[in-house]
Amino acid sequence: MLQQDILKLYRKKYNYTQTALADQLHVSPQAISKWETRDSLPSIDNLLALSDLYNISLDELVQAGPYFKKPFTVGHRVSWKRLVIFVLVWTLFSLFVTGFGYQPWWLFAVIMLWGLVVVLPIIFDSYWTIERTHISATILSDRFFEKFSQLLKHDMKEKVNYSDITLITIRYIAKVETSPWDFWRDELVLDLVTNANTTIRLPVSVPASTFLPQLIMFLQRQHIDVEDPQGIVDKLLLGENLHDKFHEK
Repeated sequence: MLQQDILKLYRKKYNYTQTALADQLHVSPQAISKWETRDSLPSIDNLLALSDLYNISLDELVQAGPYFKKPFTVGHRVSWKRLVIFVLVWTLFSLFVTGFGYQPWWLFAVIMLWGLVVVLPIIFDSYWTIERTHISATILSDRFFEKFSQLLKHDMKEKVNYSDITLITIRYIAKVETSPWDFWRDELVLDLVTNANTTIRLPVSVPASTFLPQLIMFLQRQHIDVEDPQGIVDKLLLGENLHDKFHEK
């Protein structure tokens, strides 16, 4: 998404034609057209006037949202502190379930083992960090035992320089709900393709509207091609609910 795309999107969001917007700003319709084709750029005064007209900040108008400082982490880091807290909490839970020693010791051991092997991997997920010169990603396996092994090694980080990225594609993967008890969530991911022709899938586990439009503009400034075939960024800027949009019947 480029500057001219944002200007055009907001104009349509607030139901202005080019002529109507020109009247509001006291410029010619041709000036609006040139802004939206990047033949020219609006002056500071015109940007301020657009900001007042749409009741949005200059950051939102210029770079699709509030500036986010880097490093910016998407998801929750895996840390020894979180691991230790989980083990302590699960130990207390196991003791409570087994009556604090009233039940056989082997039952306590089974519950503890089940928590460490099955529950522990569920509460940890992949995360990645946007740095000034690169993206560092910690990608965890979907398989319980493999993820558990990764957590024990605590060595899963992969660094990708922006200069090594050739393409990023934004995808929304809608899950088909087969029953009322189907709790699997939809996925929003960025498929990152490198010069080595490898693909790294980065999950978006925080509200995408808080950073994704700004990230896309930042990546484009790094001369990285970004594909958004489903119009995800436009939907976010228009304030649409992605789940509702992709589950419409």
